Amino acid sequence: MHCYWRLLNPLQAHTQEGDDTIERAHERLIYALGYEWRQGRPTPTVADGVCKDRSRVMRLAGTVNGKTGRYARVMWADLALAPWRLRDLVGDLHDPPKPRAVGRRAGAVVAHDDPFKQIAPVEYFRRLAAIEVPQHGLVSCPNPEHPDATPSCHVGRDAGEGWCCHGCGAAGAIYDLASVLAGGPTGRWLRGAQFRRAAEVVRREFGGT
Repeated sequence: MHCYWRLLNPLQAHTQEGDDTIERAHERLIYALGYEWRQGRPTPTVADGVCKDRSRVMRLAGTVNGKTGRYARVMWADLALAPWRLRDLVGDLHDPPKPRAVGRRAGAVVAHDDPFKQIAPVEYFRRLAAIEVPQHGLVSCPNPEHPDATPSCHVGRDAGEGWCCHGCGAAGAIYDLASVLAGGPTGRWLRGAQFRRAAEVVRREFGGT
């Protein structure tokens, strides 16, 4: 289910280098609707956090959702309402709260103990995939099996965020990128010999850094 507010003036996708006005507005709405703390991180409980990305668009009414087989339909719209200025819509809402520092549980595996997992996604996309990530974080999917003319892959700002393609579902961190570039799996399917091959690619590229 999608909710949209009509704006008085359209927002430009790229007004200047580093402009993230669209994502910041989306995030303020997402967290204003509700969130809770989970393992030291604020987690939206009403809206989907990935919907902050400007690549997320409304399904056209009358088209069929390929995942569910149901028709997309408009449930309610009031076109007579006055449009919003962005400042009036989200100006008084807060930015998402920052993650809290949490202590380690005894015996827990902490992913960032792996030095390669401390590398920022922007850096490993540049060195492994030869992709320069813009400030807004959207790039064409690195999956060679996914022709992605309109960038649908979001690349996080720090190592904890990783990357995720909203088109094909490929996602993960540094080893997942090394795997998918070679036509391999990502996420929980990346294991065994395929993981070892991906890890070797990462070690060859970053081992001396």
